[in-house]
Amino acid sequence: MELSGLSGNIRRSMGLRASLVAVLFAVAGGVLGQPRFEIEGNRFSFGMVPQNSTVANYFWFKSTGLDTVHIGQIKTGCDCAHMPLPRDWIAPGDSMLVGFFWETEHKIGSAGRYPYIYWSEHEDPARLFLTADISLAPDSSRPLSIKPFKAELSKLGNKSIDSVAITYTNHEELPLVLKVVSVMTDEYTFVCPDTIPPNGTAKGYVKLNPAYADKEFVGSVTCEYAASAIENKRFTIPIRRKMY
Repeated sequence: MELSGLSGNIRRSMGLRASLVAVLFAVAGGVLGQPRFEIEGNRFSFGMVPQNSTVANYFWFKSTGLDTVHIGQIKTGCDCAHMPLPRDWIAPGDSMLVGFFWETEHKIGSAGRYPYIYWSEHEDPARLFLTADISLAPDSSRPLSIKPFKAELSKLGNKSIDSVAITYTNHEELPLVLKVVSVMTDEYTFVCPDTIPPNGTAKGYVKLNPAYADKEFVGSVTCEYAASAIENKRFTIPIRRKMY
């Protein structure tokens, strides 16, 4: 009888352990199988931007978990900014490029937009942090000025402006080195000089992609340069295709 009771206790103990292991695996599987959402480079500065224009930047939304990410809602904080979604879901291991569009309106000075992205019923939304220095006259800025500071690719009837030349003027006694820091899109080709000579000028241009000749769009390109040994500055050139 004693051996029989001991054997029963052992069987019950082994059963409890098996059940516990099954529960642990189920919990672990649930945790590992949850969606995970990441935004690559969620902080972005447009630098100096013109008043009464629309600037844009694109962000990679990534699904890095084992379940599909569902985007529920995006709150930008005002009607002046919006983020249209190509779709409201991202499969595991996949990503999608999402544009942020910001109308500067009549504002002047430092400004920011900090959208909330709500996803897969998580209580804590993802965040973006975007800032700009809005200027009334970017073509008079120092040490670098740009003219024109907007690229208007307009069309009226049979007349179409498909390219815009841009002049970069360096007001310093040292060369300025430019680099593009925003994501480029397909609507246009943007070319800027690598270096602007001391107290000199250099040329660049924006050219319309013919595939978008009959489509309206807004966008922008952000560039960066070293204004001093300890400071980098940015500026953004708005680009628009408008039908009249």
